[in-house]
Amino acid sequence: MISIGPLIFASVVDPTSQATFQNIFGMIVIVIIALEFEHSLLVVLARQESIIRLRTVLVIAMLAMVRKFIVIDVNAVAADELLALAAAILALGTVHWLVREQDRRNERSEGER
Repeated sequence: MISIGPLIFASVVDPTSQATFQNIFGMIVIVIIALEFEHSLLVVLARQESIIRLRTVLVIAMLAMVRKFIVIDVNAVAADELLALAAAILALGTVHWLVREQDRRNERSEGER
């Protein structure tokens, strides 16, 4: 915000331009990815565990893929590359769903004991 704000107010950067919007939003998503990564490290340190949860890694990977979809120029990319990116995000989402369902089953079985 510190570097982008003055550029917008000085009319150097047009925020209504699609390319500018993609770049600014891509920067925001990078900050979100960094915050999620920092949060995952803090959780590991607080619990004093040596592993990072698979769900956290999957969320960070999905955020990175979402950023890729935001900043990509659809007109300059081949259809097979877009299909591969879509398949990758679908695979990550499926694995995240499977891990979440397994965690829910484990919680239910522990609650019954």
